Amino acid sequence: MSDTGTATRAGTTRSAGFAPLRTPATPMPAAPVQVTSGPYARSPAGTARLLPDSSAFVNEFTRPLPDPATVFAGPGYYSPRTPACGFAAASLVLALAGVVVAVPALLAIVFGHLGVYRTRNYQRTGRGMALGGMVLGYAVTLFWSVLIGTTWLTNL
Repeated sequence: MSDTGTATRAGTTRSAGFAPLRTPATPMPAAPVQVTSGPYARSPAGTARLLPDSSAFVNEFTRPLPDPATVFAGPGYYSPRTPACGFAAASLVLALAGVVVAVPALLAIVFGHLGVYRTRNYQRTGRGMALGGMVLGYAVTLFWSVLIGTTWLTNL
């Protein structure tokens, strides 16, 4: 080793503290290794099993697991659309109609509460419409009650 921190070996120079690059002692196999046992073994059709056997997870405390081929069927794994709540749409429409006539605003409040109740567990969509119809129904009912009340009081 010289004073500059480099060493020569077979005509090459390298810095002190670094190992030389070596080729691997065993070459990589030419063909992929075939797994014959275990959870990633090839099935008889030649495709790899990606999931372990589901019978290991079924006992007296669990229900039988569905077949992954039927659960994740189809391209993109599309799920069915969540149904909309009819009470929510009716509440918003009746609240808007209540601006012109007073009676639909009262129905908008009732349908708004039913719409919020039906959408509480997110099995149906339209919670925002139900809340909007309910709040607008309360506001329109307040407007009509103030208008009718002041008209009645001024005519006394």
